[in-house]
Parts: sequence; C-alpha cells; structure tokens
Amino acid sequence: MKNILFTIGLILLFVSQSNAQSPDKDFVIVGAGSNDANLVQVQKRYAKKSNAYQIRETQVSPLKQIVKALDGRTVQDLHIYLESKPGELIFNSMAITSKNVYECKELLAKWKSSVKGKVMIHSIVAFTTPAGTELKQQLEQLSGLEFIMVR
Repeated sequence: MKNILFTIGLILLFVSQSNAQSPDKDFVIVGAGSNDANLVQVQKRYAKKSNAYQIRETQVSPLKQIVKALDGRTVQDLHIYLESKPGELIFNSMAITSKNVYECKELLAKWKSSVKGKVMIHSIVAFTTPAGTELKQQLEQLSGLEFIMVR
C-alpha cells in the first residue's frame, strides 16, 4: 500500500512539474496610436485581457515595453498586431527596418527566453518585398525565433 501511495505521489509531482514548465497560452501585443480601423478593433478586443499588452505612447521604446510585458512569462506564440509597410514594422513612433534592426538586437534576444513557439506578425505586407524578406531573416537571426506573417 505504501508503495502504491509513493508511486502516485511521484506521478503527481512529475505531472505538476511538467505543467509548470510548459508554455502558457499565446500572448498578444497590440500597437498603439493607429488610424487603422482593424487595429483599433484588435485594441478594443484585447484591452483588458491578461494575456495581452497594448504598446503605450511613451518615451519608453516599444521593444522595451514588450520585453517588460513578457518578463516572467512563458508563452507559446507571440502575436503582434501593428501597422506595417513592406519591409517595416511600425510601433507608434518607431519603425523597425533592415537598416536599424541591429540596434534592437539585445531586446530581441530577450524574447527567446519567454517565447517557445513563433512570433506571428499580423500584417498583409510586412515581409512581402525583398526588404521585408531581409528584415524577417534579420529578426529571426537576432531573436532566435521564427517570424511568420499572418494575414
């Protein structure tokens, strides 16, 4: 009887540790200050969700805000809703392009410790041009994560 109780205890301990180490649900980042009607709808949908963060228009870099929002979390996929142009990810007052992405390398590298899956960029144009393909490759190299454009 003691052996059975001991075995059940070990199984429960193993299961609880496995669950603690598995990623939480997806996390959503929403850009701010947009005139895009679709982005405004996304902002409203995720306004008070615990698995979402809305970029604020402050002096703090949007990428620093994302690092802080992810701090202490383990998430499966990171969904980012923001304005974009071919080859550009636009966070309110900051645009990330292939020309300035290396300035963000330390912040992007920090995402890897929280995100276990992919970074999903919700855009219809961000990675559609040669400049966009180059930006995508650079983001993947600097972060160690796979970036996917979701339309």
